[in-house]
Amino acid sequence: GGRGVFTLTPGQPAPMELLRDRSFGKDGFITSEESERMWEEKCPGHDFVVLLLMGPWFRDEFSGGDLFGTLRPLSAALPQWL
Repeated sequence: GGRGVFTLTPGQPAPMELLRDRSFGKDGFITSEESERMWEEKCPGHDFVVLLLMGPWFRDEFSGGDLFGTLRPLSAALPQWL
């Protein structure tokens, strides 16, 4: 099993969905500074902070067929998703 890039078995990983807690930050999104403060102060929820990066490459767990699980440029998929 496993999810995302943390799969241990062969084959396609199970898709993963991250649900934000809207009580933190602005509608569930916090700044880097807020994240650092939460970690330093060990605030409730600090170990559940997820850093979202929009880099030029991503592992495609959304497309079907041969594209599933491949590393692709974000620019190749983003226009058709928007």
